[in-house]
Amino acid sequence: MAKPKNVGPAAVAAAADAGAGADADGGAAAAGALPPLPDAPPLGAPLLEPSDRRGAELLAQILPKGPREALLQLRKSLKDALRAERAQPAARAKLAAGVTAEELGALSAGLARAPDDAGLRQLPVITLGTAAAQILGGPRWGAWCALGALERQVVALIQEAADGAPDAGASLAALLSDAAAAAAAGRGGLRVGDAFQLVAFCYSLSGDLTPPAPPFYSEDERAVAGALASALAACLEGREGAAALDADAWAALPAPIQETLSEAHHSGVTGAPLRATLDARLSEALARLRWAAAARGKLRDVRRLVAPSGPDGAPEAAPLVRQVLGKILLRADIRDLQHASGPSLGGLLKAGLGRLGLGAAAALGALAGAATGAGGGGGGGGSAAGAAAAARPGGAPHDYPAVIIFVVGGICAAEARAVRRELEAHTFGPRPAVVLGGTALLAPEDAARQLLA
Repeated sequence: MAKPKNVGPAAVAAAADAGAGADADGGAAAAGALPPLPDAPPLGAPLLEPSDRRGAELLAQILPKGPREALLQLRKSLKDALRAERAQPAARAKLAAGVTAEELGALSAGLARAPDDAGLRQLPVITLGTAAAQILGGPRWGAWCALGALERQVVALIQEAADGAPDAGASLAALLSDAAAAAAAGRGGLRVGDAFQLVAFCYSLSGDLTPPAPPFYSEDERAVAGALASALAACLEGREGAAALDADAWAALPAPIQETLSEAHHSGVTGAPLRATLDARLSEALARLRWAAAARGKLRDVRRLVAPSGPDGAPEAAPLVRQVLGKILLRADIRDLQHASGPSLGGLLKAGLGRLGLGAAAALGALAGAATGAGGGGGGGGSAAGAAAAARPGGAPHDYPAVIIFVVGGICAAEARAVRRELEAHTFGPRPAVVLGGTALLAPEDAARQLLA
């Protein structure tokens, strides 16, 4: 396998500098300056009103797509609405390689200003367009793009390590250490919490190694922990050039790190004592990640979370829920499934599924549950650890007309999108009704916070 083009400091610098010019799928989506929207919907307008059929249809078209395709679809919907209302954009956007905040803002404002109550008729697309413009023009969009680029580097290096490349671990450690330094300096909009997210993502994929092992040697792991500790200390002490720990950056940190920094701040501890305390906490955190990654070692069919070759020929993360569904659609045996039964589970199947519109037939459905591992933003992380089917003993999920995949710990939007794509790609043979759920809807940073709590 060819080595990634950018590894280590060059990869972090390129991601931080060019993040705002590429979306999470690698396509161009330059962020422009957001124009004022004086007639846009007021703050708090819902993105989805359950009784609004048109709004639900619009979201159903956009949500399954990747960032690039979703933005193109949203722009098309806004232009279609403008034509239907015989209105014009509020301003002409500059030509750009992709969809910009400036363009979406102008289209949304033009609809909002259209006469004859057009703003009320087109409220769903105006609200969604305004929200997308705020995101594209906000400070975090570049960080999202930079993280997506770094996560793709991690996936490629994990695949190399699984193939036996001797220096892949050292390259991973260098990439993570430089990401922590970039986050401490606030380059590309990265925050220290983003570095923790990237570290958790790396460890979650390290279960692909045979046998499951940490992604790098102890010396390299200590270097990663030291880089994280230095970044945290620099931000807490307010050193020159260090990013501030504002409310958002603070909320993205794992709870044990918050406790350590809070105690140090109130007691006035700085310098070497602070570093020693942080080093101890981070060693415990990385040990926890090692154990979580090793939990997949006993799985046989769905242990690996990296597909060697994605649609573009590069390795890509393959969420566990997508792999399970793929095997169900192919009517393949899943040796990792464990059949379970019990009164509470039976009550769920008999009484609870009717509310989902599946009817009495759903009582014969299969329930696949998995303990969540780590997820990634723009990259689609994965869930790790045992799946269980709750059907009659001996039954296989593909024998039933309805399948529920429920993830204990939560699911993220990327996993939901991966499941939908898997269903759409299955164009032959019977296709069961699939319901995907979990105990929470996770943002990308939630996985790192939960694993390190």
